[in-house]
Parts: sequence; structure tokens; C-alpha cells
Amino acid sequence: MNSKNRHGVGGYRAKPSGENPHDFFPTPHGVTKAFIDACPLPDGLWCEPAVGSGHIIEAVGPRAAWATYDIREVPKPELSAHHVAPYDFLKHDERLRFDVIITNPPFYLAEEFVRKALACADHVAMLLRLAFLESRKREQFHQQHRADVYVLSRRPSFMANGATDSCAYGWFVWGPGRGGRWEILRTPETGKAK
Repeated sequence: MNSKNRHGVGGYRAKPSGENPHDFFPTPHGVTKAFIDACPLPDGLWCEPAVGSGHIIEAVGPRAAWATYDIREVPKPELSAHHVAPYDFLKHDERLRFDVIITNPPFYLAEEFVRKALACADHVAMLLRLAFLESRKREQFHQQHRADVYVLSRRPSFMANGATDSCAYGWFVWGPGRGGRWEILRTPETGKAK
């Protein structure tokens, strides 16, 4: 599988089509656990706006409260206190705020998800391709919204067969006191997704 297959035919901005129209790729538990262990975030109301099968909230574990959303009709995760699906997070009312937003967004909508999350929470963590740092289009965004980046030491598998793509990934974290730091995050081999 190459990066175009992972994120839509025609490159990272192309909207996926065919069997995976919403660019859904479950996040391996070990990738999230390693991040949470390395980067403490405050408790409170946490939001997972692209919850999918609930892999991220299962790996993070209980918080004061979880709010979960997804563009697709998906079942309510066990830890979620508030769940709406289908729901377009990009249309979320910014007056309804969260303490932390954490997700693995569809990459073709990554910047839109980050911008919306920054308007809705004090702390934002997104699992993104390191290519998110590139492009003249995002240069001003990165100057205005500096993030800490936790680079994954191994390429994660988002596929049931354990295959990886040709992209490097990291957790990008925005919030008070953050910006400009990076760290190599020791991540386990992900093998087959659960």
C-alpha cells in the first residue's frame, strides 16, 4: 500500500472514494498508549471527533467525560458519555468547548480538523503524517499555531493485514506552553490492527 492508497487517489488532498469514502483507518492502541504515556494532558471533558471504532478512547482510557462523534453511523463507544453519529465535526458549534480534543482525522481534511479543534479546545492532539509540516499553503498556519511533535519511531499499520504505507507519522500537540518541541516517541510494532 502506498501513501496515495492510504489517503485517497491523487495525493493527500484527494477525497477518498470506493471502499473507504471517509478515509477511515483505525489507530493502533500502542500508538496512542505510547503518546499518552509521553505527553500528559489534563483531565476534563475530552472529545474524539472522528471516533470510528473507538480505538483511541479505548487506549486513552477513562476521563472525567468523553464526547464522541463520527461522520459515519457508528455505535457509541463504551466510555463515551455523549455520542452523536452521524455528525460533521467541522460544523460543530465553537461555543461548545472541550478541555482536550484528540483524534486521527481523515488526512485530506487534516488542516480543517486542526483549525476547528483549536477553536473548540485548549489542548489538541492529532495523529498526522509528518508531511503535514510541508507546503507553502500551511506555512503561515504553522507560524501562527506552533505545535509540539511526537514523531513515531516506527510506521504504524492502519490495515488489518499489518501492512504499512510509505509515510512517517507523529502526534501534533497544540496548547498552552506548547510549540516548537519535538521528540522521538518509542512506539511498538503495530502488526495487525485490532
